[in-house]
Amino acid sequence: GLSPLPAANDTSAPGDRLFPPGPQKKGKGWNMKDLYTKLSHLSDMVIYVTGSLGILLTVGCSAYNIVSMWTVGRRSPHLDELSLFSLVWIIYIGMGLLYKRKEHVTMDFVVNLLPGVWRAISRIVNDLVIIAISAITCWFAWKLSIKSFDKLLMITKIPYFYCDIVVFIGYGHLTILAIIDAAVNLAGLVQKKGGPVE
Repeated sequence: GLSPLPAANDTSAPGDRLFPPGPQKKGKGWNMKDLYTKLSHLSDMVIYVTGSLGILLTVGCSAYNIVSMWTVGRRSPHLDELSLFSLVWIIYIGMGLLYKRKEHVTMDFVVNLLPGVWRAISRIVNDLVIIAISAITCWFAWKLSIKSFDKLLMITKIPYFYCDIVVFIGYGHLTILAIIDAAVNLAGLVQKKGGPVE
C-alpha cells in the first residue's frame, strides 16, 4: 500500500508511491507512473548537468585566481564575479533535488517520535507551509527578474536577470516537488484510513 512516510533507507521514487503498481495492460502505451518517472529523471539529469558545470566553473575560476595571485600577484575580478554567479546557480538549482531526496537539513527528531498518523499529518502540514513560502518567493522572484533585465553586473556586465531567474526556477521546482510530496503523503494517509502508518 501507499506509505506517506517511507523509511529512512527507502530509495523508491515518489512516483512509485503515488502511482502504485496495478494490472498491466498489454501493448505499448504510456501510463501516469511512466510519464512521472520519465519527467522526474529528465529534470534530475538537467539539474545534475547544470550543477556539475556550475561546480566546474566555480572551481576553475577560483583555482585560476589562486594560482594567479601566488604567481603574478594579481587576480581577475571578472573570474571572481563569474564564480559567484555560478555558485548562485548551483545553490538554487540544487535545493529542490535535495528536498526530493530528503537530503536537506531538517530538525525532525520530535516529528519522528510521533505515532505514524500524526507524523504523516505533520509532514503534510510541513509540505503545505513549504508550498506557500515557495510559491510566494517564486512570484516575487519572477517580478524581480523581469525588472532586472536592463541592469548589469558591475564587472562582467551579465544582466541581473540571469542571476534572479534562477531563484524563480529553484523555488518553482521546490513548489512542484512539495505538491507531489503532499499528494503522496495524503494518498498514503487516506489509504490507511487513519490507521498507523509504518
